[in-house]
Amino acid sequence: MYTPKKTSDWEKSAAMLIGGSWRQAPEDGPVEVSILAAASRPKRLLRKKDYDGLIWKTSKPDSDNIAKCALDALVMAGVIRDDSQVVKHEVWDCYAERDRGPRVEIVIRSIGGVPSVPKCFDGRGDEG
Repeated sequence: MYTPKKTSDWEKSAAMLIGGSWRQAPEDGPVEVSILAAASRPKRLLRKKDYDGLIWKTSKPDSDNIAKCALDALVMAGVIRDDSQVVKHEVWDCYAERDRGPRVEIVIRSIGGVPSVPKCFDGRGDEG
């Protein structure tokens, strides 16, 4: 599958940064990953009336692509052996706070035991 050069370069840079701070063996079991992707604010969101905190971003790259890049970087950095270990993930795709710059934050948690599925997925629809 083709990966654009800009994406590939970001994954390699992120893997170098992550790998430099990861001081243990790769995770072996199932993991949960949370990703905050905070992009630079466009000028239209820098007015005095605009909210100071994070603002949802509904433009490209979308959250699926953000997750793919972040997970590929975690594999390249040796944090996880394969992205198939990620059994649960969430992505916050936002514009950065007014007083902070763009960034990507990634939190990885080992998951043990059996899945605890939210009530909305219990197979009973709106009944439960």
